[in-house]
Amino acid sequence: MLSLPQLVDHAGSHFIDINQRAFSGGANKGKLAAALAWAIISMLRPSVKNKLLIIQGSKDSDTNRLCTEIFGVGAALHLLSAAGVIDFRSISKLGKDFDYEAYSPTGQRILIEAKGTFQAASLDEHRLSFKKKLKRAGLLASGASRGYSSAIGIIFSTWSVPQRKLEVELLDPEYPSEVYREEYVRSVIRFYARRFGEDFKNQLGAQRLFELSDSPHLFVGDEPLFDKLGSNNRESRVFYRTKLTLRRGQRIQDFLGSFWESRAVEAPYFMGNVDDRALPFAFVGFDRAILQFIRSRRFNELLEYQGGAEEQFVFSKGGLQGQFSLDQYGVLRSWLNGIPDPDTVFDVVNE
Repeated sequence: MLSLPQLVDHAGSHFIDINQRAFSGGANKGKLAAALAWAIISMLRPSVKNKLLIIQGSKDSDTNRLCTEIFGVGAALHLLSAAGVIDFRSISKLGKDFDYEAYSPTGQRILIEAKGTFQAASLDEHRLSFKKKLKRAGLLASGASRGYSSAIGIIFSTWSVPQRKLEVELLDPEYPSEVYREEYVRSVIRFYARRFGEDFKNQLGAQRLFELSDSPHLFVGDEPLFDKLGSNNRESRVFYRTKLTLRRGQRIQDFLGSFWESRAVEAPYFMGNVDDRALPFAFVGFDRAILQFIRSRRFNELLEYQGGAEEQFVFSKGGLQGQFSLDQYGVLRSWLNGIPDPDTVFDVVNE
């Protein structure tokens, strides 16, 4: 099942990860890309009516093309993740031929050509584009070395007529393929590094995870970077400036991250009885168990991590209000009307 908060969160995360390279330099380019992504999404005011995604369109064609990148390509990749075809954490941009590569939950390498469009998803020009990509890469030649398990072409029609939603086409049948487990693990570690890198305050933590993901001793041998992640009892403070604790019944989870400064980014959607002026503080963080899995080389648990179903919560107590969106990979995004005390425990209920 697709939900608006998770579709927006994943589409925004994808836009951040892919487009931060557009900024030439500086330690805060991830933060700049994040601010741009959430600002654009906030202006679009996405909503769901009669199970259709509704977005405030623009009369400018360039702006609309940018919208298809966020809600077309990003939503298409989120759909593949929600269907269990790929692990969203493993998506990376390719320099040529196919747009992206990702790994399945079983560690198989998948090539992806993703399209966003305002028109009918089944237009022949899109299918022809997919076919050209396969031919140009030499993947259809007899005896060609594949080096991957399957190639997927997916089209997501954003502003479409009510009878149309989206289409998925499998361009190249799946064959038995080598499992790329090690690169899969590295790509997942990079995913969490990028989430830290969204905020300037956590750049050193992001850098350590990036360096660890490229280490030749990640799996075997002595690697000093593991000690820099923290201990069994406490994670290094370079990975967080604050901690949010959620309590759902008997289950308690700690999320490590930091708050953006007030009004630095706008909430892209709202749950419950709040308006666009009520939640000026944004938080992003992830389940502290993630760092423990990485530090202790429990990579099977890292890959298999499921923090629970994708869920959204609202909170209101003693003047403090907030909304929370938690994805299946343990990434928590929240928007609040104030910064809570460090020992605050949020008792959350489904919206």
